[in-house]
Amino acid sequence: GTGHLLLRQRSQYGCEALSDTFRTVVYPLPQPVVTVVGRAAFCEGDSTVLEAPEGYLCYRWSTGDTTRRIVVRSAGTYRVEVVSAAGCRGTSDAVTIRVHPLPPKPDIERRGDTLICTREAAAYRWYLNGQPIVGATERRLVARLSGSYAVEITDSNGCRNMSDPVEVVVSVALQPGGMVPCFPNPVGDFLWVELPEEVEMAQVVLSDVLGQTVWSGTVQKMGKQYATVPVRSLPAGVYAVRISGWREQIVCYVVKY
Repeated sequence: GTGHLLLRQRSQYGCEALSDTFRTVVYPLPQPVVTVVGRAAFCEGDSTVLEAPEGYLCYRWSTGDTTRRIVVRSAGTYRVEVVSAAGCRGTSDAVTIRVHPLPPKPDIERRGDTLICTREAAAYRWYLNGQPIVGATERRLVARLSGSYAVEITDSNGCRNMSDPVEVVVSVALQPGGMVPCFPNPVGDFLWVELPEEVEMAQVVLSDVLGQTVWSGTVQKMGKQYATVPVRSLPAGVYAVRISGWREQIVCYVVKY
């Protein structure tokens, strides 16, 4: 242990001599603890950081790295050996890192205007032209607008995978003469709807991609053919617009930005 020592020496003739006192110090072995900066279990393609304590002269990980921090992308057990200022060595306990595989890539099945994810998952998110569709988090989706649809699934470990895009063309109801009854599209504050010449007022119902009504009311012509619908307060997304009040019903789809 740590203390003071001296050396006594006796010759063959019986003579003795004492050394000067000298001090001995026994330094404790380092006991480094590895810290996981992030998650000890993550999805394939992600990473985490392992960190050794500060204050040592040298570091050597089981991976061969010699820095205080390392980035880990693979499953396994990891240790670090350190050297203290006194030249003593110590090795940490092992830290286990797990990597979850991604769920299998989903496919999209089309049944009319309905899109169905072919794989069961813990969660779903649908995209249109690369942008998430507000509220579209079920396994099925009714396509309301032409474009490129994809679905992202999440498994029980929180790992995600995205399908290949599917191109969908949705027919839009047209007025006689081929005029689109709703404009502008995309729309910001006010949507104009075209009414038949003999109709002065009409019922308008707006619904989201889940079929829930988000606005309804009666609109009146302003001028010869058009009435306005206020949409400023609606969140961005895709909406179905149903216009009725005479013998026919007209449906169009618009994007609110």
